Amino acid sequence: MNKRILKSATALFVVSIIATTMSIYAYADSGQRWNLGDTTNTGKDNGYSGNNDIDNDDPHYGWKLGQFYVSGYTQRSVDSQNEDVFLKNVGDKVELHFELLQDIDKVNDNENLTVFADDNGYDKYFSTQKFNDCRGLLIIRKTDYQNKTEDPVIYTDYLDGVKQGADTVVEFCEEGDYEVALDYELKEDHYGMDWNTYISIPTYTNYRIFFKFKIRNGNCMVFPFDVTTSSELTNESFTDNGFYLDLANSRYLDINVKRSVYAKSGDGYTEDVRFNRPASDGTKYTEEGIYVITVKNNITNQETTKTIYVGTDPMMRAFVVSGKSLNEIQDMITDGYQVTEDGNLVAPDGETVPEATTEESAQPSSQVTSQPESTMPTTDKSGINPMIIVVGIAVLVVIGAGIALVINRDKLFGKKNNEKTVVKDDSAETKADAVENEASANDLEPEENDTANATEEVTAEDEEIADSSETEVSDVTDVETVESEVESENGDDTDKEG
Repeated sequence: MNKRILKSATALFVVSIIATTMSIYAYADSGQRWNLGDTTNTGKDNGYSGNNDIDNDDPHYGWKLGQFYVSGYTQRSVDSQNEDVFLKNVGDKVELHFELLQDIDKVNDNENLTVFADDNGYDKYFSTQKFNDCRGLLIIRKTDYQNKTEDPVIYTDYLDGVKQGADTVVEFCEEGDYEVALDYELKEDHYGMDWNTYISIPTYTNYRIFFKFKIRNGNCMVFPFDVTTSSELTNESFTDNGFYLDLANSRYLDINVKRSVYAKSGDGYTEDVRFNRPASDGTKYTEEGIYVITVKNNITNQETTKTIYVGTDPMMRAFVVSGKSLNEIQDMITDGYQVTEDGNLVAPDGETVPEATTEESAQPSSQVTSQPESTMPTTDKSGINPMIIVVGIAVLVVIGAGIALVINRDKLFGKKNNEKTVVKDDSAETKADAVENEASANDLEPEENDTANATEEVTAEDEEIADSSETEVSDVTDVETVESEVESENGDDTDKEG
């Protein structure tokens, strides 16, 4: 029975470990995927530039050579040019994959249809050179945020190095515009008679899988930093030194900065806008004034606004921090309010006026950071990393299984050992007390005999406990009885010695 319980606990522990592993893999494989690319018949020997329909008499009709897809993004959208745009958040790893669906030596399970090694293939669209014996020409070209087109990355003989059914990561994608093409040639063997000879008459056709897509950061954020201390400035804050802007590698955002100063005019203040213009990454602003920074993401149509004051005027600091108008602040100062160094308004009774709270300023500082996106964890809409939840649940299961194992083991073995030890320790203490007493040798002898007899009885009872776990409860009762007898005898002996 003991062994069965122990085996059950061990099995539970192993199952928990397996569940943990499966949970982690399930999370890792739960990313989004979007298929890209259509196949076109481009004719023959024209740089894969033709655009012909694939009809039912075409050898490529009704099947696909492979599938490109994008994974690891947070959201997909379509821009004004009807091109796919994949939005990535911090921690996202956007990848372009290709999955080969066919055996290139027996395409569509047809022994007469193969992917041929094109001996004069080139791509006119990408202006490549000619390549010999090329079984699949893969080309990837990126254009950055400055509209700079990079040299295309070319993989010659690409299909010859990919196994059927293999899912290959082709490219790790950062922000930019991408163009992808896979050019290949099919050879179809036709057999007939020529002068009473059975011969093969092959035909060759070129095909192309081509598509475009874009990668954009999904955030709509800009980060102001103090020009002197390099500390981050949150919304509705101020600095004596000025600030500069950091876009955190989000290159496709529209950013505008408005600078205003306020002048006393009659009974109030008048805003004088000094400039309102676009901004770029790293731009510095050191002149005194109130700056309103507006950021817009044209893909998500989201906007973010931040207000920063540069200068030392207490009125302006309170204006930015409190969200109250300058006229209100002036009236409050007249009524005895004070403006602290951090821009807060303090009433005459010492109570601080609450700061203004906006959607941006209410965000915790941990969400406003200039760290590179690749170093930050992915979070869901609640701000909690889903991986933490999955692993946390799995760890709790494992811990629970371990505790169950320990408890069962203690019940099986620990209780009996502890009882045995306790009884022997009491016997040993009884002997020590008897030796230390200054009683005569005649008085000691009966005590030692009685103690020895009690110890033998306890040992006998322990052996019975070890033989059968079913009598454990009764054995424990016997042990307690023996302990009571030993204590009683010790008390009698003490009375005698006294």
